[in-house]
Amino acid sequence: MNENPAGDLLVHGAAHLWTGERGAAMRHAGGTDLRVRGGVITAIGTLTPEPAERVIDASGCVLYPGWVNTHHHLFQSLLKGIPAGIDLPLVQWLAAVPVPYRRYFDQEQALRVAARVGLVELMLSGCTTVCDHQYHFYPGMPYDASQALFDEAGKLGLRLVLARGGQTMARDMTDVQAPPEVAPVTVEMFLESVEADVRRFHDPGPMAMRRIVSAITTPNWSCRPEELRLMAREARRLGIRLHSHLS
Repeated sequence: MNENPAGDLLVHGAAHLWTGERGAAMRHAGGTDLRVRGGVITAIGTLTPEPAERVIDASGCVLYPGWVNTHHHLFQSLLKGIPAGIDLPLVQWLAAVPVPYRRYFDQEQALRVAARVGLVELMLSGCTTVCDHQYHFYPGMPYDASQALFDEAGKLGLRLVLARGGQTMARDMTDVQAPPEVAPVTVEMFLESVEADVRRFHDPGPMAMRRIVSAITTPNWSCRPEELRLMAREARRLGIRLHSHLS
């Protein structure tokens, strides 16, 4: 019998506890100990360890809520410092780096390594929730990119929101000489793939570690206006949110 169920612990003796509130409420008055039961904070204050409770010594530390990363492109973690893109403005950089270099993510391991690098970087900065706007999907993709991303986040204990991107039309300003890995899909294929990921991964509950968002890459460069309206209706039907680049 497990005498200490997963998530039952006491974080004890921190120098400060930041609540995430503003002003005087930022620092918790009345003790900095924090008790967790089943993954939920159940008590904050000056607390006494209970029998069989795992205790973490937080002496000299500051406790604070994990940061929430609201928009990322994890696969681009391996595209930093490419000489062809140095000092370019956005549109030229897109054409010089992410578009042509997507051909090198034709194998699952490349995406997994990129995701792992990006997630660890975010963890080291204090992020515990990550929204990845993953638009590296294309017709005939030989591996399951969504599964790979959730696997990598799960190994690190991170909460992942997969903003399921893609494009239904090529962008004249960046995709003129794009490789096959940048090919658009039909709107029907896009909607089917989003729904399939919702069925497989989406958890609408308040303690969810996996969620799906419908996230066409950039309206109206990556899709037509009438398609965006259809995507919005489908997102409402599925009970999920919409996400994209504004520009």
